[in-house]
Amino acid sequence: MVGVAGFELATPCDRPEGALSWLEGSWDRLESSRQRLQAEVLTAAAIGRTGEAAVIRQHIFETTLSVSDFHGWLELLPPNAQAEAAEQARALATKHGDPVVVASLFMDVGDGAAAEAALVAAPGSIRGGDYGTLVPLARALESERLWTGATAVYRALLVAILDRAYSPAYAHGATYWAKLQALAQRCAALMPLEPPETFEARIRMQHKRKSSFWAHVSRARGVDAADSTRAPEQTDG
Repeated sequence: MVGVAGFELATPCDRPEGALSWLEGSWDRLESSRQRLQAEVLTAAAIGRTGEAAVIRQHIFETTLSVSDFHGWLELLPPNAQAEAAEQARALATKHGDPVVVASLFMDVGDGAAAEAALVAAPGSIRGGDYGTLVPLARALESERLWTGATAVYRALLVAILDRAYSPAYAHGATYWAKLQALAQRCAALMPLEPPETFEARIRMQHKRKSSFWAHVSRARGVDAADSTRAPEQTDG
């Protein structure tokens, strides 16, 4: 059974024609769920209306531009139509305003340069609290040696933690701090991003009173934690 907001729908193998009737019309705020279920039923072996399901999946993807919805659409297309679908996805991505959505999609279609360009063009628009998306994205960028793009993502993650003063995540923040220092050594030029030394000095000034965060930073680099509260001033000097 498939459950949606307290309702249960039989799986496609259980009376799919009846399920289609139930799935007609709009579900208002649950419309995206209705469309996903409709596409699932249409692809059932008992119905085999894959072409119609692909159209629905395409509409869902064009609304969200998420990687998972892109694959949901792609899986319903014949192999000779998938390259064209990828080009459509690229074209849509260039018009989207969220750099993380754009970068994630570009990385998925194998265009790391475009992914990095989207991120560094609007670093202030990267929502650092979305760590579930950003951490895998940063790692993917690193694996492709896209240091500037990875830097933009790690900076957003770090700033989000510090701006919220979210102490349970300070250990993660210290990891991002170390990552940023390592990336700065690998890539001397991070244009058009703020230079590493300027970014680091700004963070130290803005968050110098967050002693527990700097304690994590100190422990991460092997400095005596007892001296950690003075780390920002010592390094800035």
